[in-house]
Amino acid sequence: MLSQLEGVAADQGSSSVEVVMSNYLSEERRRKFRRKAMREKLATVFEK
Repeated sequence: MLSQLEGVAADQGSSSVEVVMSNYLSEERRRKFRRKAMREKLATVFEK
């Protein structure tokens, strides 16, 4: 998730992905990115 937003942050001149999430994405998009990140984290945990 964060890797996808790092490019947006760089384009916007921000070093913080959190700024992009709070200022440039709708609540729906933020939830989508958070869900995806959580799925990836859980998949990593349960693969071990």
